[in-house]
Amino acid sequence: MIKEATLLDLPKVFEISKEVYSAAVNHRNIYAWDDSKALLMLKHYIASDNAAIIIDENSQKLKGFIIVELVTPAAGLELIASEVAFFVRPEFQGSITAFRLIKGYESWAKQKGANHIELGVSSGLNQERTLYMYSALGYRPSSVTYIKEV
Repeated sequence: MIKEATLLDLPKVFEISKEVYSAAVNHRNIYAWDDSKALLMLKHYIASDNAAIIIDENSQKLKGFIIVELVTPAAGLELIASEVAFFVRPEFQGSITAFRLIKGYESWAKQKGANHIELGVSSGLNQERTLYMYSALGYRPSSVTYIKEV
């Protein structure tokens, strides 16, 4: 079932967030995980009117989630829905879970009045397959991010 997470879902969302971090080599190379900060941010995304954590759950098992927020360009007024984190547990990858989460994200973004929707790949996990799925769903490349330690 696709739904917006509530504070009752926080323990499951926190658990899967730790799974994402432990699997995401790109994130592990940039920052150390902090339980307190992670819980604070997850609570923020759940409570905010301009953000959400959309989950796919079956029999109390969280299959995956997408954390999203609304942003405005520095010199514009349009609302853009932006994905913060997106993860499907390995045992549900290749199933309909990712598609259902993206469709839930699109529905949320439309309800909030967003003009555009952004999806990214930053974890280093299954990049080619993820980009192929985004293209198949009508998304097109928009930007590239580089990183350097200072």
